[in-house]
Amino acid sequence: MYTTTDYRLRSVGQNPSVSRVTGINVPQNIVLAMLASGELTGLAVTIDLISISSYRLFQPADMSMLDPGFIGVAVSLLARLNPIGVIFSALLFGGLQVGQMPCS
Repeated sequence: MYTTTDYRLRSVGQNPSVSRVTGINVPQNIVLAMLASGELTGLAVTIDLISISSYRLFQPADMSMLDPGFIGVAVSLLARLNPIGVIFSALLFGGLQVGQMPCS
């Protein structure tokens, strides 16, 4: 079930010119989408930085391509940009990262 805000954001994302013709304020919805994504990104970075494990802040030099940004792109592509799929895809990638760490 979608709300009117969800409908407007989806409509502006898929076809801004048709949204403009139907009376949806396109610039306002673009700013709303950017604000929402910025808030979620800030929340994710905050959780990452305050985590207990020290390996989160300092990655080894040979793992520079495995930064969270690159992994985030892979997670979203595997989930085919589906919000529910992102949850399961992120759990899969998290399990793969934890599984490849050496036991001590």
